[in-house]
Amino acid sequence: MSYIAKDTNKDLREQACVNISVEFPFWQTAAQSSPQILYTSDLHLGHANIIWLCHRPFLDVEEMNRALINNWNARVGDNDHVYLIGDLAYQSAQPVAGYLRQMRGHKHLILGNHDKSWIKQTELSNYFESVEAIQEIEDRGRRVVLRHYPHPLKTLPDKNSYLVHGHIHNSRQGGYWPLLQNSERILNASVEINGYQPVSLDELIKNNGAFKSASYSSCFEPPNISFSTRG
Repeated sequence: MSYIAKDTNKDLREQACVNISVEFPFWQTAAQSSPQILYTSDLHLGHANIIWLCHRPFLDVEEMNRALINNWNARVGDNDHVYLIGDLAYQSAQPVAGYLRQMRGHKHLILGNHDKSWIKQTELSNYFESVEAIQEIEDRGRRVVLRHYPHPLKTLPDKNSYLVHGHIHNSRQGGYWPLLQNSERILNASVEINGYQPVSLDELIKNNGAFKSASYSSCFEPPNISFSTRG
């Protein structure tokens, strides 16, 4: 298996989340209050190569799995609802049910391109309250459309709605990027730009503002990778 070299990864670990604004920073335990609606995508649990593909700040896949699950449980309370917008796991050496049993909250799955294999081996009803290709919800009076892919879009979200997607991780290299960059209502829930944890809609808005800005650090962006809608 291929991992980022440890000396290279050290700098990324130290810089992780430096451009990201979240109320509950990386590794911090959240104090729970009223139930939350949270969003996340593209955890890629079990996927060793995602560390170097997306410049993740982990030494190996075991550390990554542990950090992602610990961060999830630090942020998510038992009564919270988490919308996982695709690609929970990929090429995992262990059953995905083992991860899901450790993850708190009411979970909802929006299917991604890398979910095709593991869902066939998992009793989804034991872990998810809903499983959809596309879902629409209301979050504090705001309409939110959830789908794994950010495009193609027949219409852009209007002033009262948002599209929350995943799939592109922290890549800004696709031909669709100008559309995403110029729409403040299309929000990327990928873990790489959201502190490696589930976040609220308001936090998504803040984090995507940083991700789409000219000052976003290139150290977070995958080198020479473009994620297609069929990848």
